[in-house]
Amino acid sequence: MTLRGALVAVVLVAGSFRSQAQTATVREFGPGTLGRLLQNSLDAPHRLVSPGPDRWVLSRDSTYGVTVIVLNRTTVVEGKVHGDVIVVGGDLFIHPGAQIDGRAMAIGGGVYPSMLAIVRGGSESYRDVTFDVSESPGRYELSYHALLAYPSPPVTFPGLYGLRLATYDRSNGVSVPVAPFVSLDSSRIIIEPALSYRSNLGKVDPSVNLSYQPSRRFHARAIAGRATLTNESWIWGDLVNSLSVLVDGIDTRNYYRADRAQLTLHRLWEGAAVNVEPFIGARWERAWSVGPESLTVKSPWTFFERKEPDNILRPNPPIDAGHIASVLVGTAFNWESQGVRLTMRVTGEGSFTAPRDQRFTQAVVDGILQFPTFAGQSYVLDVHMLATAAADSTPRQRWGWLGGTGTFRLIPLLSLGGDELFFLENDYIIPLQKVNVAYLGMPAIIVRYMIGSAGVQELPSFQQQLSLGAALSFFRAELRIDPATRSAQFGVGLSVTR
Repeated sequence: MTLRGALVAVVLVAGSFRSQAQTATVREFGPGTLGRLLQNSLDAPHRLVSPGPDRWVLSRDSTYGVTVIVLNRTTVVEGKVHGDVIVVGGDLFIHPGAQIDGRAMAIGGGVYPSMLAIVRGGSESYRDVTFDVSESPGRYELSYHALLAYPSPPVTFPGLYGLRLATYDRSNGVSVPVAPFVSLDSSRIIIEPALSYRSNLGKVDPSVNLSYQPSRRFHARAIAGRATLTNESWIWGDLVNSLSVLVDGIDTRNYYRADRAQLTLHRLWEGAAVNVEPFIGARWERAWSVGPESLTVKSPWTFFERKEPDNILRPNPPIDAGHIASVLVGTAFNWESQGVRLTMRVTGEGSFTAPRDQRFTQAVVDGILQFPTFAGQSYVLDVHMLATAAADSTPRQRWGWLGGTGTFRLIPLLSLGGDELFFLENDYIIPLQKVNVAYLGMPAIIVRYMIGSAGVQELPSFQQQLSLGAALSFFRAELRIDPATRSAQFGVGLSVTR
């Protein structure tokens, strides 16, 4: 072989070697926890998609049992992923029918979800930073890169001419908010004035949200306006609850009406694997009860069960009408390492004034712990707590409720309530990786255990529920058992709900 031929051969082999780089590492992490989070995902089992000129599509009949990480490519997800989907240097589009058991994340791009897709871990878009990708023998190296802030119009109208996502419930009927988006001082100041029409009440509620962020680690938030409020939004999200009300008239929330003004100041501290964001603030509220009441016969429209007194016509518990002025203090906490994620939020409220001088101090805790076990299986622990110290009684607009759809299905809907509440849910998820159903993806077995109670000034006897279910795409079948009474119930529903 001539010297020239040898050189050509070396170049071809090297090029072949470089094109087959199948690992990646973060060389420059940058500020905050984003770089460390990305490295943790690269250290855990994952599927790496190399950079390319074309978009990468996870087709509808495809299923991945691990996290998918895509480098420098627009990504479309139509199938199922038992983990996260992380796109570095591109946008992430989620099409109807897709299922992502973890998070949908775009770094240096945006996440564009579908209302007909399932993303259990939520969506995160980091448009102002990215990681540059360089290739070395056998691997890709990622380096933090802060993107330039491009000027945007001071006033925009998100959605359809400012029309935001509508919700549906048994008190408001359809709630249709219209809100422009006002951006000032290079987006340091964001103002969102809104008008929300409530069809069942025949009311138009004004409100305004304002945020000021002079630096990446400090921001202030202010809200003011009239709204229909609930303490049960943790049970189901707005979309799932709205669909449940529209189809079956089942609403997993109690409601009251209020004028509210609130200001909070937030400071972010970042470590290699943890974010802590404490906040302080103040709240003023004037509240009153809202229907349905016990004799109400008119209700929002539903496909089924249109006159069911325990569902669409279920009365809201009356509250203690009046003013509450209070101080707020709390923190948000996020920790992730080696595939283990802990997210927690604690909000404390201490009142200065309250109806009938019902002074109180209350803490609300929400937390989720999740981690992989083995063979693609995972464990999720979800907790919600309400603890109150009051000299006499707590205003009922600060009570929480349990029972029925969304929590303990074997007892009446929201039949347990008070200023003390504890709810703990344990889920063990076993994907059947050797089974792949066309257009629906991989089924999973879910073993679930719930325990909790709610009462006034103390917790009564705890309720328990054990269930065994099978989930496939949007659908789930489940056998529920009360270990104490040995009563059982079989049901089907959406796999995005409890």
